[in-house]
Amino acid sequence: MSVAGAAKHLHVLQPPRIWFNFLATTGRRASFLRSFENRGELRNESTVTNRYFDVKESDVFSARRNRLVIEWSGDPVN
Repeated sequence: MSVAGAAKHLHVLQPPRIWFNFLATTGRRASFLRSFENRGELRNESTVTNRYFDVKESDVFSARRNRLVIEWSGDPVN
């Protein structure tokens, strides 16, 4: 498989518009920090192995910043 072929399988073709940022705290818990709007891939910056995106902080879930805590299950996620 070529490098380009390998990269094609590693990248999500259509990344989500809103990205959520969590910080691991204790055990399986994580706190919501910020959300970001993905405004598209920066094609001039991206390479075969790395993609770069124009992201801007978003107000989505802003009322939950530093307050929302999630707990991941013990099951593996694939």
